[in-house]
Amino acid sequence: MINIINVDGSLELYKSKKISLEEMQKIVGGYIEFVYMPHDKVLIIDEDGIEKQLPVNAVASSLYQQFTTRNGIIVGRVIFADSNEID
Repeated sequence: MINIINVDGSLELYKSKKISLEEMQKIVGGYIEFVYMPHDKVLIIDEDGIEKQLPVNAVASSLYQQFTTRNGIIVGRVIFADSNEID
């Protein structure tokens, strides 16, 4: 199940079972970067989000910190998906 995590904490269910590169770029607002998580999950983020000074995404940051040993932050609109849902 592909979810979009907005910076205000709201979630949107993506309309399809697969997501293309072009659609990922449109959703996050730029070039994409994959942040791999346990259990074949992935956060798809804007590669230049920090440089663009996008707002912190508290929900995505919490997921990142909970499931990795890193203490970083995630900014901007984020896609949360299973790795097999990426086209």
